[in-house]
Amino acid sequence: MIEAHSGKAALDLLQKYPDIELPVTDQAMPGMTGAQLVQEATVHRPNLPVILATGYGELPPGFKPTVVKLSKPFSQAALEAALLQVMGSVA
Repeated sequence: MIEAHSGKAALDLLQKYPDIELPVTDQAMPGMTGAQLVQEATVHRPNLPVILATGYGELPPGFKPTVVKLSKPFSQAALEAALLQVMGSVA
């Protein structure tokens, strides 16, 4: 597990470590939203699965099935379900 303290830092890590297979990000973070992070990350890795945790409504339109919304607050069981869902979308 690798932690980033901003969207920019997360993008840098995704470029530095191409073996990162599944980012889990929050919608609200410094520098950019989680949705913006997903859009930027998938420019270079279009099939990258992502779990986007948010306390807001639905995901913005246009996201691929490889992006799974995890509603906050979430339980361990909800996180597990999101992991299984995103893994199924890339299988």
